Amino acid sequence: MRLGRLFTLLMTASTLLAPRAGAAAGCDTNDAATSIRTSGGNCFSFHASPGSASGGPLIVFMHGDGGGSVSAAYWTVLTQQADALAAATSARFVVLVRPGYASPGGRSSGSAKSGDDDYTPANVKLAAEAIAALKNRFQASRTVVGGTSGGAATAALVMGRHAGTADAAWLNACPCQVQPWRAWREQSAGRRTPWTASLSPDENLSGVAIGARIVVIAGDKDSNTPPRFSQAYVDAARTRGVDAHLVMAPGATHGRVWRSAEAAAALRGLLR
Repeated sequence: MRLGRLFTLLMTASTLLAPRAGAAAGCDTNDAATSIRTSGGNCFSFHASPGSASGGPLIVFMHGDGGGSVSAAYWTVLTQQADALAAATSARFVVLVRPGYASPGGRSSGSAKSGDDDYTPANVKLAAEAIAALKNRFQASRTVVGGTSGGAATAALVMGRHAGTADAAWLNACPCQVQPWRAWREQSAGRRTPWTASLSPDENLSGVAIGARIVVIAGDKDSNTPPRFSQAYVDAARTRGVDAHLVMAPGATHGRVWRSAEAAAALRGLLR
């Protein structure tokens, strides 16, 4: 069966089987199938793609910024694409609800702000603890941490501050150079509230584990986070000896980068 046809069938099935908007799940109901507690007692909600056995590769993906909430429409896109990518890669794909966020899949511990600025040390630590717990539950043979936009920044910070949490990072549309990106957003979109609490991935590379691999995917039509902020991060990582690469996704906008063919190919490469 052609890959495009497989994606179409999976997306249709996911729509039919998706939970009703507003239905309680995850940490909201202490559902073991869609939530996990860390050793510190914090709870994280997630969606795990079906069909893959424990003991194989694990992908933990974090969504973008949204002022502390994930809409029903966005959650549907996240879970549908996760299931399609899981089927295409034979890996277990987990969409993790970021620290402090509420979603149709449940809430997660942590603190998220309506104006964002929440790539904080505390939230990064919580994300790392959640990923470690998921690795243990699914007995992962290899773990890729990934995300899009703010989720990509969080994933990059997990790699840089919590060595050994993941073997590789799959970063899409990443604001990986936070302060220059925020300055640019002030000029381009009038976002005048400064971010003072967030860590910047390009300044937190010292803890990346030896042998870890990082791929950053950027879209040339991304008007929210232009590729230069991804390139700056990759350059900083390579200066430190990290195996990091930038992949361009021609025609991809900010929201489409992680769903591009280039992103899927990069993910398959990280799983090998």
